[in-house]
Amino acid sequence: MKKIILLFFLLFFSFSFSQVNRSIGSSQYKNNIKKENKTDYIKSSVEVLKKKIGLDNLQEAMAKVYVEDSYNKIEDIINSNDLNDVEKRKKVEEIELEMKKNILEILDDNQKTKYEKLTKK
Repeated sequence: MKKIILLFFLLFFSFSFSQVNRSIGSSQYKNNIKKENKTDYIKSSVEVLKKKIGLDNLQEAMAKVYVEDSYNKIEDIINSNDLNDVEKRKKVEEIELEMKKNILEILDDNQKTKYEKLTKK
């Protein structure tokens, strides 16, 4: 009986002091997906307008100002704690309509039809 108890304690202590080298195969737990660079919303929006509608340099500069202004206003509304989600959505829609109206003012008739088609999607 003493031999069995001694054998039990010997096995118990040998397992409790053994260590595992966890650095082996650690690469399998890493996320290998590379994070994409954050795209600039304002720059990409103006580039799409320039490409799809054919903005000239002055129109591009004005559109950038309108998009940047509305983006900053929308960001402020989203980050505010004073409004609930429904009110935030209404304010964002108002800002988007204002931006659309401002952009339509700087476009010629051909560009306006292209912009309307682009924004209806």
